[in-house]
Amino acid sequence: MELGKVAVESYGCTMSHGEGRRAAEILSSMGVDVKPPGDHTLTDDVDTVIIFTCDVISHTERRMWRRMEEVAGVGKRLVVGGCLAAVSPDEIALRFPHATVIDTMGLDRLERSMYCLAGRDHDNHKHTVFWASPGRMDAIVPVSTGCAGNCSYCITRLARGCIRSYPVPDIVDRIKCATGKGRKEVLLTSQDMAAYGIDTGSGDLGSLLGSITSSMDVEARIRVGMMNPMHARSRLRSILPGFDHPFVFKFFHVPVQSGSDGVLAEMRRGYTISDLRDIFGSIRSSFPMALFSTDIIVGFPGETVEDHRMSLDLIEEITPEVLNITRFSPRPGTEAEGMPGHVSGWLQKERSRELTKLHGEVLRTRLKERMGHHESCLVTEVGRKGTMMARDPNYLPIVIEGGKEILGAFVDVDTSGAGPTYLLGGREWKLR
Repeated sequence: MELGKVAVESYGCTMSHGEGRRAAEILSSMGVDVKPPGDHTLTDDVDTVIIFTCDVISHTERRMWRRMEEVAGVGKRLVVGGCLAAVSPDEIALRFPHATVIDTMGLDRLERSMYCLAGRDHDNHKHTVFWASPGRMDAIVPVSTGCAGNCSYCITRLARGCIRSYPVPDIVDRIKCATGKGRKEVLLTSQDMAAYGIDTGSGDLGSLLGSITSSMDVEARIRVGMMNPMHARSRLRSILPGFDHPFVFKFFHVPVQSGSDGVLAEMRRGYTISDLRDIFGSIRSSFPMALFSTDIIVGFPGETVEDHRMSLDLIEEITPEVLNITRFSPRPGTEAEGMPGHVSGWLQKERSRELTKLHGEVLRTRLKERMGHHESCLVTEVGRKGTMMARDPNYLPIVIEGGKEILGAFVDVDTSGAGPTYLLGGREWKLR
């Protein structure tokens, strides 16, 4: 069956969006008519919709089923990849008998699936088409797939399996191609950046960053994705030097998940609160102005009032600029699904509100502390009503006045105010 005009939709994490974008690039390089990423409108001229699904929580899974129903309901050819396709292929086939379920768990499998869909022989062709996100000049570059952890609640690990790190030369080549085509922001992504290379025994994230930055011949910025504390703890000394380069954002996404050692043990996270303090302390010692992002799961089975209080205390202590709060939902096939002591939905919501309120207070203080002069900020995306978003060397968001012509430029900015999650530069900026 001919693909016709193809739309590729991605949901969930940066990895999913990067894989969806890679699929679009592969098909486009073979001459398939593919819509640019970011447009999820089911227009009449689209014949095939490829959905890169997410299955991380039950709410997201329900959204995926609804979207598949929408696509199938208007008569489009439905192709399903991503994590839900990996863990529930039989249910997808049962609900949508005419759908095609593909294996996209890893770039090698993704590429084979795209060639199979297009009815072409796999020829190891280098794909040099690079699409950015709408209103941005970014490139998403996966460095591995799979996980080296064993968290009791995580379905992504079941979907993707054990970690498989991609070769350094392939990653470097991909980044050089992207920056050579004008991409200014490179998003390195994986299930756990801190575990990169643990399966091959040849290097780690620090050496990977060194290889990347030493090969770059145009100025751009590298944003490193999530590092799980379990592997960051033992590898941080060799990882941190890789960040000590002007091309690398001093941005650290380290998901703590809970402030309670007891809950962390039930989650099988592999670290303690003391370990977390050491990690955050080491990062701040090396990069005092680093921007922290972290995650908290509220309502994990057995979480007590005191456990929740310890999570609040931890957020107040580490003062992250970004906090992602997720209410626990049991995922099929995980150990946590059968754990006793599930926390009611209303109590999860209340605890989530408490964390949100506390983080709002923390963030207001952090933004006020960061006001002033910011050099070498990359203008990363188009904002609203004549504004643009710039990121300082620590990935701190700064809203400035300007148009699309400065997208991808580097500017120096003076900030004197703050919004809910960003600083305000207004007109007080100049090109470098």
